[in-house]
Amino acid sequence: RAHQRLYRGDEIDAMDLGTYLREVCRDIAVATPGCEIDISAEQGLVIRTDRAVPAVLAVNELITNAAKYAYPGGDCHVRVALSRADDDAVAISVRDEGVGLPPDFDLRAGHLGLKLVKSFAQQLGGELQLVHHDPGTEFVLRFPLRT
Repeated sequence: RAHQRLYRGDEIDAMDLGTYLREVCRDIAVATPGCEIDISAEQGLVIRTDRAVPAVLAVNELITNAAKYAYPGGDCHVRVALSRADDDAVAISVRDEGVGLPPDFDLRAGHLGLKLVKSFAQQLGGELQLVHHDPGTEFVLRFPLRT
């Protein structure tokens, strides 16, 4: 469905990342029973479609990981936030309040899902940061709005 959304409008070269992210998060919530996703997405962040797709695929993977691992008993709650980090950068945060990751968790040695997310971040010319919370975990994907 994420790809189907790309073909709805007349403009296929660029899109509002906030709108696209909000729609895809709604789809993920429907496809993941028992997982509530709150999204706060700044509107007006127009980005090339070839950059929006890997950004949203990274978010999809992070939400899926949170639903699978952060809430082993089910009933997950994930917060996604999209904002302009500065004039030329975007930040997307995916945060859960689940069991969290071990303090010595090495982002570089993550499983396949995190390797995909890091690959998307690299494709975007950005970086993925891990923030430990009590409770939970937050991943922040930062990348330039344009390249």
